[in-house]
Amino acid sequence: MGRKRLVINADDFGLTPAVNRGIWEAHEAGCVTSASLLVNLPGFDDAVQRARRAPALGIGLHVNLTAGAPVAGADAVPTLCDPQTGRFHSLRHLAARSLCGRIAPEDVMRECSAQIARLRDTGLPITHVDSHRHVHLFPGIWKPFLEAARRAGIRIVRLPLERLRHTLGSTSALAEQLSLRLAHRLGGGAIAPRRVAEFRGSALLDRAHYRDRVLRIIDSLGPGLTELMVHPGYCDAEIEQWDRYTWQRERELRGLVDPAVRERLERDDIELVHFGAVAPARSFTRHGSGRSAPRFSVVIPAYNETRYLPRLLDSIEVARAAYGAAPDAIEVIVADNASTDGTAAIAAERGCRVARQPIRVISAVRNAGAAIARGHVLAFIDADSELHPNTFQAIDQALEHDVIGGATGVTMDRWNPGIAMIFTIQELAGRVTGWDTGLVFCRRDAFEAVGGYDENVMYSEDFAFYGALRQFARPRRQRFVRLRGVRAVTSARKFEQFGNLKWPLANLAVLGLTAIHARRARALVERYWYRARG
Repeated sequence: MGRKRLVINADDFGLTPAVNRGIWEAHEAGCVTSASLLVNLPGFDDAVQRARRAPALGIGLHVNLTAGAPVAGADAVPTLCDPQTGRFHSLRHLAARSLCGRIAPEDVMRECSAQIARLRDTGLPITHVDSHRHVHLFPGIWKPFLEAARRAGIRIVRLPLERLRHTLGSTSALAEQLSLRLAHRLGGGAIAPRRVAEFRGSALLDRAHYRDRVLRIIDSLGPGLTELMVHPGYCDAEIEQWDRYTWQRERELRGLVDPAVRERLERDDIELVHFGAVAPARSFTRHGSGRSAPRFSVVIPAYNETRYLPRLLDSIEVARAAYGAAPDAIEVIVADNASTDGTAAIAAERGCRVARQPIRVISAVRNAGAAIARGHVLAFIDADSELHPNTFQAIDQALEHDVIGGATGVTMDRWNPGIAMIFTIQELAGRVTGWDTGLVFCRRDAFEAVGGYDENVMYSEDFAFYGALRQFARPRRQRFVRLRGVRAVTSARKFEQFGNLKWPLANLAVLGLTAIHARRARALVERYWYRARG
């Protein structure tokens, strides 16, 4: 089992000095490890001074697009401001403009970059970024927000989607979470960059028995990294000018610093951290031939993947850290399929092992990576994907039983009606057949027993491999499993390249032509699978 790591993040640092004082006291009590700082509200200077005296407190940016005036200036970001006042639109008006497509992405980029620069000018390291009222998930805001974070080198971005079952006791929290999911999907739905296994805290807002609810969350933590969002503070007349969440902050503060919570956090089953302590490293540990075999070998087939490969490697490193085993428990192999860009160089720079396969057959590329793998468990993932942080723990748990292999399943990095329709069809097919995609894994002995991937198969090789594994497993009373809760994220680049209708039609055409052994099937496969790269 992986380690349980917890970031307790206080939002609204910098709102007012009274709020800052509450966050400071919670941190001094050992009950807050991280804070998200507002750079354009009255408590900014006081928050910076407090943060400089608290080196153990991680500081992130709490991007604010709903209160006060923009840092970039109203004239520079007109779609974000009321022209009469020069101040940000209210949350309600911002949401309406977002849904109507009346927010300019360049305005969002400009304002986010200006707020990042203001915080960076203080000299405080920026460990993460999120936003006031979670507006960064809105359509028209999400993508430029992510791009601003990427350009600034901020690698941890909050995705404030709490499991719905945790919000069932609060009508307001459930409504907020459903609204955020809808906004996120409409905004493109890209989940990257994902660094946290689970987000908690929406269901704590404005709830009685705060201490007991916090204790239940702590007791129920799963392996990997969890962010718990809190809002401690003191209430005064100034805060009422800026926010409706006022006296409730004092209730949160009392609950967080309660002796029962402090005692629970001091036990050694949970590691308290801030985001600066968990950001992924830039390279993997290299494995020498004299070292013991790793537990996992992750094989990545790659052809001209400089755009996507770094993102996947980041996510593997996050999952490796969440797994909590020795650094060499997981090796990463990039199977380079005669790339003409810097794919192999990126892999080598990041400490991956590189296998080379010039034959342009995806099954052969996967097998080339497996041929040099040393792990007890082989795992295969496409380069335009990202792993869930808890992937390796989930695989270990599955293999404790009569399981020969399995798959994580996938979700998309963006959504629209066409993608959702095809995704639903694929999901139904998986439920009927037992097959799935995403990260596909199996025991090494099973892979060798079935001869790996069939190199006569030019496409849908994972489905053919699944069939071979299932046939091998049946007399041994073993099974192939579809893991739950650890879906990989895959890109929608084929939809972007060929169109939301043309790409699924090409899949259907290949299946039909193959069924009647038509020669044209090979030409379609070459066009849509092997010559294309988006």
